[in-house]
Amino acid sequence: MSTQKEMELFEKRIVAAVETLKKHQDINSSERYSNSEINEANLTHHIAGELIKHGEYYVAAEYPLPMGMRLDLMSYHLGTDPWIGIEVKNRLHSNSGPVLGDLKRLAYLDQCPEFEDDVIKVMLVMNRYPELSAWWSSRGEIELQGIAAIQRDQAAAPGEYKEIGAFLQRPGSLVGRVEWATPEGDCLYEVLYVVFS
Repeated sequence: MSTQKEMELFEKRIVAAVETLKKHQDINSSERYSNSEINEANLTHHIAGELIKHGEYYVAAEYPLPMGMRLDLMSYHLGTDPWIGIEVKNRLHSNSGPVLGDLKRLAYLDQCPEFEDDVIKVMLVMNRYPELSAWWSSRGEIELQGIAAIQRDQAAAPGEYKEIGAFLQRPGSLVGRVEWATPEGDCLYEVLYVVFS
C-alpha cells in the first residue's frame, strides 16, 4: 500500500523537476505554442531526470500496459518498493478528454496483476489560465467560467471536468501547482498536478 509519506516524497520530486525545467526552458520555445507536444516531452524528461538523479529509481518511458496502452513514464523505487505511474499533458484548456483519459489509464493500474501493491499515480498538466489554476486548486469545486474554449469543452462533454474533479477529490490525494516561469499579464506558466493511490 502506498503511504502518504511516499506520495509526499514524490510530490517533492515533482517540484524539483519543475525547478530544473524552469532553469533550462526558454519561455519562447514551447508553452507559448501550447498545441505543440514539446513542453509535454520536456516536462516528462525533467521528471525522469529528477528520479534518475536520486539513484533510487528505475524509470521507463512509454511503459507498455495491456490492451495496447502506454504510460508516459513508469518508475520503480528501489528502497521502498512503490511503483509510480506518470502521465503528462501539455494543457487542460481544450484538452479535457485526453486529460481524463490519462487519469482513467492511471486508475486502470489498480487492475493490472503485475503490480502487487498500490501504484502511486501522478498526473501533470501544463497550464496558462488563472481560472483553470483556481479550479484545479479547489479540487474542481468552483465553477469554471470565462474561458470560451472550456465552455465549448463543457458543452461537448459536460461530464469531463466533473470526472477530472472527482480524481482531484480522491481521499488522500495531493493536489498542487508549481510555477515554471514568471506570469505575464493574465498568462500563467505552471504545472498542475495530482498524486493519488
